[in-house]
Parts: sequence; structure tokens; C-alpha cells
Amino acid sequence: MREIIHTVEVAAAPSVVERAITTQEGLSQWWTKRVEKDGDLLRFTFEKGFNPVMRVEQNEPGKLIAWSTESEPWTGSSIRFELAEREGKTGLLFRHQYAHDLADEMFGVFNFNWAYYLESLRLLCETGSGKPFTPPEE
Repeated sequence: MREIIHTVEVAAAPSVVERAITTQEGLSQWWTKRVEKDGDLLRFTFEKGFNPVMRVEQNEPGKLIAWSTESEPWTGSSIRFELAEREGKTGLLFRHQYAHDLADEMFGVFNFNWAYYLESLRLLCETGSGKPFTPPEE
């Protein structure tokens, strides 16, 4: 199995980072502008052929948010956001563990994109403005 791992230091409290990862409003300000949240189910709209559906598996306030993925190409994968307070900042350890092998090129694209969107998350938490994906109009 392949796993993407990124670490990010965010100059904001863990509660700010957690809110950005766990609320519909927060997610829409750093990942994609079109997010639907229904209980523990999250639906993200990007573009035709890539619209991930996630289920919140764990939410330990200030420590961990874990999702399982329920749609292609990530079916069965797990995504974890591990938070730790560090002198008034938040250390974020991000992990996306894939359930199936991916071609090197696809893995590289996902790795690059996660780095971009985690930077968007950091910007949102520090400045109030992220860089989320804007889906095309249907």
C-alpha cells in the first residue's frame, strides 16, 4: 500500500484547524467550494470523474480527524489529520493511505494536490482565506 504523508505547521490554535477540517463551511474554504455534509458523510465536488465521498470515522477534538473513503479512485482508503498544539501553533500530520495500488503518475498527482490543498488549509487558518478548487458549473 502507498501512503502520502505531509507535515504542516499552522500558526493557529488546533480548534481553528479542526473547525476548517470538520465543518462544511471550513472545508469549502480550503479544499473545494462545493461540499455537502450530512451527518458523518461528506461529499466533495471537483469535476467529472473525481468527486470523493468520505465518512468521518473518528473525531477526537484537538487531536484527530479520520475519514474513510467510499468512492473511486480512493475506495477503502483512509485519510487522517493528526493535530498537536505546539507553543500556540498547530502541528498537522496528514496521512492518506491508499487501499489499492496506484500508478506512479496518479500517486504523484495526488501527492502534489494534497500539498497544494494543505497549504490552502494553512492559509485559511492563518489569514482567513484559502485557495479552494472551484468546480465547473453543471
